[in-house]
Amino acid sequence: MALRGVVEVVVHFESFRNVDLFHQGMYHLKTRIYQDAGDQIISAIPYAHSGEQHQRSMSSASSSSSGQSVKLKDQRADQHNVLDPHITDDQYTFSTRTFIIRYCEEEVELGDIGQFRIEVDVARILQERPGSPGLTQTLLSAPLYLEVDLMYADFNQNSKPGGNAADMPPNSQAATPGGSGEGGGRDGCDRGKDADKTEFKSVSYQVYRLNNVTTGVHEYIPVVFDEYHFATAVLLVHSVLLDFRFRIRPSLVSAPYQTRHKLAAR
Repeated sequence: MALRGVVEVVVHFESFRNVDLFHQGMYHLKTRIYQDAGDQIISAIPYAHSGEQHQRSMSSASSSSSGQSVKLKDQRADQHNVLDPHITDDQYTFSTRTFIIRYCEEEVELGDIGQFRIEVDVARILQERPGSPGLTQTLLSAPLYLEVDLMYADFNQNSKPGGNAADMPPNSQAATPGGSGEGGGRDGCDRGKDADKTEFKSVSYQVYRLNNVTTGVHEYIPVVFDEYHFATAVLLVHSVLLDFRFRIRPSLVSAPYQTRHKLAAR
């Protein structure tokens, strides 16, 4: 028998910036949250997501007086939203929109939000807080772990989604092009055709520990990937305790694959 708290965790990916990625291609960020209970892993269940649709990019493009500028901005907005955000139920993961990276220092406005729920064991303790008289009752729980994967799929550089190379700014610096072109291909970049069938692979990841989620967490996390895939993402994490459940037998959701125990430096 156990007293368990229902915790909601919201992850908000605000933006992504390519500093020096090795390859041009399609990218997205995949996230999962879990609790390490020793002999078992309890995965948070993603149940909802939402995201902006680049309203500012589209509105600025429509207000431009130059037809060529309108076309260019429309193409850029399209290349930064190849596939919509989605949830993979069997892996308990939330993925942001898929975007195409072509240039160094290229920035992508995401605005994608994923919502997770998880039941955690809670313990009531009495502790002293500076500045407050007497003892204060606090609910504590074991930490949660947040994994962020940088997912990548190659594409044929000859394919030009939404336009051709002549439409790109002449002074833009190209990222290092990919090699063999495996995993994507020409059709892998065609929006609405075969892009959703493209196989993505994790090329880098970071793991963060979220403490005291039952007392409410509101944190800014600058996600920085490794030196071989040098890119950053702006991430906001919020948590709130919604309810309590009294469980005779704890309902555990096992993780679909092995967890990573290397924690990112914070």
